[in-house]
Amino acid sequence: MQILFILIIGYGLGNILTGDIVSRIYTKKSAFELGTSHNPGMANITAHIGIIPGILVLLGDILKTVIAIVIAIKCFDGGRMGILYAGLGATLGHNFPFWHHFKGGKGVTTTATTIFLYSPMLAFIALIAGLIVVIVTKYLALGAVVIVFAYMALVARTPQELLVCALFTALMVYRNYSQLKLIPSGQAEKNDILSKFKKKH
Repeated sequence: MQILFILIIGYGLGNILTGDIVSRIYTKKSAFELGTSHNPGMANITAHIGIIPGILVLLGDILKTVIAIVIAIKCFDGGRMGILYAGLGATLGHNFPFWHHFKGGKGVTTTATTIFLYSPMLAFIALIAGLIVVIVTKYLALGAVVIVFAYMALVARTPQELLVCALFTALMVYRNYSQLKLIPSGQAEKNDILSKFKKKH
């Protein structure tokens, strides 16, 4: 019952789509109207509104996840597993908000926040693995999936950890599937982050 309570709290907080709020403040339009991805995430907001709005979205998505996790820690007797359950709830709410016909973001920030708070060192290793994949292949979607796969392989020592990490992985694959299926044909969107970094420096 406590797990259900934590998932519901996390889901409710996850429904607060910071990207949509920021977009409406800056442009008077929904984030779902921006660009071709129609995504309320930091990347889409940064690309079409600016870096400051993008940072605000990042901070907002981190904050709602942290609040869900803090509530879980205070209410959940299972200890650290409460972090994963709260983060899972927040990610479900972010990805499938009930008020927007269950169409939301990709849950990258909510997932990243959760795994870092649960195990910072292992999350860092998984992040490096994902970053290497992005640098080599230029596919952001593939990098995001590699991060959660690597994290699951590193952190899952109990059935509960394996289950929740597998759910995070499934969510990431599902929300990035439209790009992942285009990789074999070379039609998936590419991002050369090294070139962008070099141009700025």
